[in-house]
This record gives sequence, C-alpha cells and structure tokens, in this order.
Amino acid sequence: MTPEKTIQNDPIYQDKNRVDVICQHTREGNIYPIKVKMQDQEGEYQIYRILRFRDLQVDGVHSFPDGSPSGEHIWAYECMIHVFGVQRRLFLIYHLLDGIWTCQTERRLADGPKTH
Repeated sequence: MTPEKTIQNDPIYQDKNRVDVICQHTREGNIYPIKVKMQDQEGEYQIYRILRFRDLQVDGVHSFPDGSPSGEHIWAYECMIHVFGVQRRLFLIYHLLDGIWTCQTERRLADGPKTH
C-alpha cells in the first residue's frame, strides 16, 4: 500500500485531525511539543501553549494513547493545554514518515475509531 492510499483511507489523516505544532528537536534526537494550533468549537484557529506533556514511550518503545505499540515511525504525546481557563488533555501524534502532526482529544479517542 502506498503512503498516498494510507493517508486517503485512514481517518486519523483527515483534515479535522491535522494540527500545526511548534516543537523542539534535541541533539539526542528527541522531539518535544511546545505549542499547538488547532480549531476551537467555533471553527477559528487558536494557538495553545502546552503546559506539560508526557512522551508515551515505554522502555524505548513508542505507543498509541490506548497503550498499543506504534512502532518507531509514530510518536505520541499526552499533553495538557488551557482552553478558556480550563485544563484540557489531548494527544499529539507525530507521523515521522509523513511529517504530519495529528491530534486526538479524549472524546475522539472514546467515540472514534482506534488510531491503528
């Protein structure tokens, strides 16, 4: 399966899930998210500073938010942001091979399809 077909068929790649992320790349090869730009409930783009994050890597193995292994080409982070004074948890997923960041909120994780 070509990457184009994967992107077209996989719901995780839909535009509503894609986000812009400002991140830091360390000399050790790690990536840390700093800010995320995504649409709010009214459909307007907002930039949110990431208050704290947790790399969902366990013993050197990257995993999806549900705990299943993702492989080396997908990195996931559990993040906390402030939205109108309320802390919200979201999951940022970096697709290394495609260079795409996607976002899954707790609600989308519970209601939507599994990421893989």
